[in-house]
Amino acid sequence: MRRTTPLAGLLVLVVLAVSPALLASSAVKAAPPPELKKLHVLMVIDTSSDLVDSLKIDTWRMTQLLETHIPGDRCTRTVLHGKDATSEKILDHYARLRVSSSDGLLFFYAGHGATDDKAGHCLLLTNGKPLVRSELRRAMEAKNAGLVVLLTDCCSTRVKLRLPPPPRPRGDLALTLDPTFRCLFYQARGTVDITAATDNASWCDDNEGGIFTRSLAELLDRPVKNLDSNGDGFVTWAEFFPQLRKQTEEKFTDWSERMRGRGETINAKRQTPKAFALEQTVKQAVVSLENHSEQKLRYRVRWSASGEWSAWNEIKAAAREVVSTPVSDSTREAPMMHIQFEGLGAGKLRSRLWTGTGKPGLADGEAARVRFARRAE
Repeated sequence: MRRTTPLAGLLVLVVLAVSPALLASSAVKAAPPPELKKLHVLMVIDTSSDLVDSLKIDTWRMTQLLETHIPGDRCTRTVLHGKDATSEKILDHYARLRVSSSDGLLFFYAGHGATDDKAGHCLLLTNGKPLVRSELRRAMEAKNAGLVVLLTDCCSTRVKLRLPPPPRPRGDLALTLDPTFRCLFYQARGTVDITAATDNASWCDDNEGGIFTRSLAELLDRPVKNLDSNGDGFVTWAEFFPQLRKQTEEKFTDWSERMRGRGETINAKRQTPKAFALEQTVKQAVVSLENHSEQKLRYRVRWSASGEWSAWNEIKAAAREVVSTPVSDSTREAPMMHIQFEGLGAGKLRSRLWTGTGKPGLADGEAARVRFARRAE
């Protein structure tokens, strides 16, 4: 491998194979996936239904959540409510929407819902025909966006509850992208499809809105470290959903006890959210680096001879690090990774193909132990 910068004496980059089992024993923070450029949000609030007071709170809650966690230039938001909340206008919205694989889609619905034996889960819109969930999902996935997320606060059976008015909105507009939103809505890939209940009712009241939406908003407002169950500094939907399910179940238990204490009839023992899909697996080329020199090294990489170099990264002496890049699902041969060390040398390293959700770990990459040694004159 050739040097890129002349030094006093000759240095050579030495790469030795390392057992993946040795690498797996060390926890290391892998490079997170690149951020999507923009999130396109469609909120459908069926205010023509008999849940109007509760839905006002859900609208306020979700609007505040988005405005205070995502800067305005990183997100578009469309709201369909009243007579505009129809299956035709929802599908037309996605038919007309212009997006790329660098964008994400988020659909949020609050209203009635039900499950049909043949069609599956449906959104029971007050105006016009029901919208079959699978039809909506196909319309969203047809846009080939980097991420598709469906979140619906609705029943599998019809439920009515009436009480008093919503709180006033509060909170400052976001100037920077919230880290939790970055992970779940800008760095996740594939399809996420979640609804508020499993083959039964989704509950709400007119004071605080839907139990599912309350739980969702509370969790999304938490820092990454409180949601990151495996401690890798990143939160995936696979980590987030079990916590959302538990939060909803616990909130329903507490809420239903209070409602029954006031004489309300709550004919359900639990409310358990259901995940139809939690992210699509992603194929990546992965290299696991171990710095066996006696100094920290600054390096950058590119994945083809004509590609662009990444920003400079730093790996400390004796540290281990995962370097990866997404590749096409059709890729069969792992690409070479071009690597350049600042002031020392450059070369190529073999990578390994990995398919999964979230981020690859040390054991998933082609292992490489890197050191610099003086070449004999």
